[in-house]
Amino acid sequence: MKSKSFGVYCASVIAVISIALMGASHLNAQTSVNQPAEGLNAPASAVSFSPSVATGLRSYMSGSFSNNSSANTVGPYVTPALELSYKNPSVTTTLTYGAEITSARGYGGGLTGDDRTFSNNTYIEHNPNLVISGGVSENWKINTMADLVIHTDTTQTSETVYKLTFTPDVEFKLNPSLSISAGYLLYRESNFDSSVQSPVAAGEGAADKPTFAAVAPTANGETPYKQLHAGIVTAKAKLSDEVKLTTYARAGKLSSNVADKAGYAYRLNADLSTPTPINDLSAQIRYRLNVEDIKGADINYYNMGRLILAYELSTVWSLDLQNTFVVSQKTTKTSKAAYENESYLGGTFKF
Repeated sequence: MKSKSFGVYCASVIAVISIALMGASHLNAQTSVNQPAEGLNAPASAVSFSPSVATGLRSYMSGSFSNNSSANTVGPYVTPALELSYKNPSVTTTLTYGAEITSARGYGGGLTGDDRTFSNNTYIEHNPNLVISGGVSENWKINTMADLVIHTDTTQTSETVYKLTFTPDVEFKLNPSLSISAGYLLYRESNFDSSVQSPVAAGEGAADKPTFAAVAPTANGETPYKQLHAGIVTAKAKLSDEVKLTTYARAGKLSSNVADKAGYAYRLNADLSTPTPINDLSAQIRYRLNVEDIKGADINYYNMGRLILAYELSTVWSLDLQNTFVVSQKTTKTSKAAYENESYLGGTFKF
């Protein structure tokens, strides 16, 4: 059964790459046929289509600071992606789809037996995302974002996690370098990880890595879920032509049909996008603090740091490194601080 699952995974990888390459070849041929007579001086099209594929090596480590037990995996990944955008003077609509297919070999004291095999460390993740932004006036915009993550372990198809994020907001441009927005956030996660230390229980959309896990149905047979209704305030600052800082804060109420999961949740997040002293090397840095105040239980803290480096080899090729480090802790005296570290090292080809 495990060999069959791994074979399905390999076939999926080959099929995805083949489809992406055939789509790119078709796109290039179609572009050359339909090139306008004006040539390079023709106005830019309102519609753009950008396919890409990334591949490389992914590693994941997790454990507790208080002992030597750890659950680690390492293996290849493939991430095809498509972006379709439509833009006119008043509205911009961007639809993206990304998929991540990965398999890994397990090691460390926290994994034994079959948990170490490639077939038991394989997953497929789908991530469609829709963003619509419309200008009401010169300084006012209305933005809407909907993001869905579907994460499935191929060896146990019942273990599927769904994460939905919906965020409408109103944005005001104070000056050419600074804008602020305020809005509402709905986040719903079903069949979520209820483990003691996992930081993903406070996740949001595709932005939260690294782990997913499913849990058993509730006592009355319902699918476990967690839902957050929150207010969110965001500030976007353009520090220079190439340096941008986005900061947001949110607070809201958690509800769940699982015991000890309801309460209040808070988050502070900062993203910095900047070039580096090395030519063609750009960096994105993220810091995030999550706090969950569970009703009648502990307060959970999750600190996350992320670094993304991209080195542009050419207009179509780049080398990429992404590292995410998470430290989680509960207020209970018996709780031990836990860590998770996920790394991606590979390349991206843009068609």
